[in-house]
Amino acid sequence: MSFLPPLLLAQIRTCAKQLPYPVLEAVIDLLTNSPAKYCNFELKASILKQLPNANFRRLVGELLETWCREAVYLDSTAIAAALSTASYCEVAARDELSVELVWTGPATEGMPLRRTEQVLLQMIREAKQEFILISFAVYKIPEITKALVAAINPLLSLL
Repeated sequence: MSFLPPLLLAQIRTCAKQLPYPVLEAVIDLLTNSPAKYCNFELKASILKQLPNANFRRLVGELLETWCREAVYLDSTAIAAALSTASYCEVAARDELSVELVWTGPATEGMPLRRTEQVLLQMIREAKQEFILISFAVYKIPEITKALVAAINPLLSLL
């Protein structure tokens, strides 16, 4: 069982994903520094009137409504802490994802690109549990074949 109701958690996550960071920070500050510590009409109105965008007001309004309906026992600092945590997790998750350009074509000058073979070798060597490779004509590259055999051999000895 969760300390926060699932509907409130979902709304907090939605705000953390969809609101720009400065807007989310402003909402967190308003919740933290509000003299009204529990959900009420005045608190909601004071927060919503400071948001410049109708979509931001809608998202935060839905969050505040869910808070009032599902978890009226929580004070505004608890909601601010939950928003701050969700925001941190969103930023960290985005930072962990990366896209890297890999080149299969002829050699290029002036732009440092990793070749497909290098990337496949790194992925094979760093795989910890599972590696699914779908490729056309990868068997023609001896280094890839050797790396795959080396990765499979320890598993075969365990059987």
